[in-house]
Amino acid sequence: MNDSKGKWGGAREVGTRASAPRWGARACPRSLALRPTLLLVVALLCGAPAAASEAVHQWLVKFAGAPSRYVGSPGHKATLDEVERSLRAFGIKEVRRERLTVTAPVEDEVWISGPGLGRVRLHAVWPNHVQLSATSRAGLTGPLVDAGHGEAEALDGGPVENIIALVRLPCAGGPQGWLTPFVLGASAVIFLPPQGAGFSRAEAEELFLDVAANLPRFWAPPRSVAPLLAAARRKATATLVSRMAWRDITTEN
Repeated sequence: MNDSKGKWGGAREVGTRASAPRWGARACPRSLALRPTLLLVVALLCGAPAAASEAVHQWLVKFAGAPSRYVGSPGHKATLDEVERSLRAFGIKEVRRERLTVTAPVEDEVWISGPGLGRVRLHAVWPNHVQLSATSRAGLTGPLVDAGHGEAEALDGGPVENIIALVRLPCAGGPQGWLTPFVLGASAVIFLPPQGAGFSRAEAEELFLDVAANLPRFWAPPRSVAPLLAAARRKATATLVSRMAWRDITTEN
């Protein structure tokens, strides 16, 4: 779920699909987008202990409201700007930024389209090691199927080979239950966010693997869930296109 489109520049493509990033450059850790927030939290805790809890809560809600704080995104730069402004407002005079280059997965555009569905935007999930959730230019085409919570029973008696499976979160059979549709022959999985409940970072980190498995996984924004499920009930055939690449991105600490 990484989108770096917008005013932030400095990206240079270094590979697509399963091609590995050049680890001689600095590879982007998944935690990099959170570091400005953590820095601000520390500053708040040190500068205003009596009101720290409420202040931290307000800042976290504010930052969490951005579409993305992933490195290179407009939300990431806005967070950096806000952290610097706040540190200076606290009276810290020695504040500087250090430019650096990281290699990171960049999502250009991801969507799914089909009869009666129109074009619905999705987001790619974090890569399996170096393997991006990318498709060819033509995309992946197959039946859109409601796969329940990823359990095999939800697919019993229906098409399985080359389907695009809609998997509700949380997964059945454990946090990596989403692997079941792939084992049975699905070409891609689209995660549907849990209804009426949060989704923690620890749970999100179960949606990718530490091996370079070519298992395209995508995240549906809440507003896209109903149209996708309706298309699955109509047994619609859909085409999913994901354009993303590993790129060198200039950012700042």
